[in-house]
Amino acid sequence: MTDRIQHIIEEIRSKKNELSNLLKIEQEKSAKIAEMNAQLQAQLEEKMNAEQRLTDSTLRLSTDLENANQEIHALNQRLKSSFSENNSLSSVRENVQIDELVREIEYCIGQLKNNA
Repeated sequence: MTDRIQHIIEEIRSKKNELSNLLKIEQEKSAKIAEMNAQLQAQLEEKMNAEQRLTDSTLRLSTDLENANQEIHALNQRLKSSFSENNSLSSVRENVQIDELVREIEYCIGQLKNNA
């Protein structure tokens, strides 16, 4: 019976050593996975920070573009207003000149009638 017990003890030791080796292997794998996870977390955080910076930059650029468009619109309105005023002044000047020419022509016609 002693041999049998010795044999069982040896089998238990052998299985314990196998399990111990398997445990070490799994612990090493777990450590590598934990390290990879930490690296991936750091990369993720870095990418999220970069994305936030890009979002902020896009928002600033969008605001700048909107402001520029508003300024362009205001300048266009002022330009149209100025153009309308210039056209109105030109039109008034032309009408005055036409009126003067009409009066001169009427005067000339009147002189021709008097001389005839």
